[in-house]
Amino acid sequence: MAFPTFTEVRYIEAGEVINRFDAIAIILWTVGLMIHISLFLYGLSLGLAQAFRLDTYRPLVIPLAWLTGFGAILFAVNYAELNEFFFESYVPLNILMGAIIPVGLIVALIVFRRNKKHKRE
Repeated sequence: MAFPTFTEVRYIEAGEVINRFDAIAIILWTVGLMIHISLFLYGLSLGLAQAFRLDTYRPLVIPLAWLTGFGAILFAVNYAELNEFFFESYVPLNILMGAIIPVGLIVALIVFRRNKKHKRE
């Protein structure tokens, strides 16, 4: 059972009118994924543009999209490799990227602001 949600959606029927909810679920899944990828690509390009003090983020969008596409192709060759990543490496990586780095940045910001405040006095 590779995708449990998709397996469950295949059995849904709405009378005689709509009995192929799996096609609708795939369309919604794909549209949602495209919106998700677009927002992350926008955030990445805008963040890099601000970090490098560029006037606009637009020149970064196409190269970052190409890098994202190539990275997605090279990341996992097959489903077994992707599954191995999710169950072995993803949890520590997610804790690092989702908790440790943001908390570290907040602490650094607080320390920086306190030092700046003490220098003014």
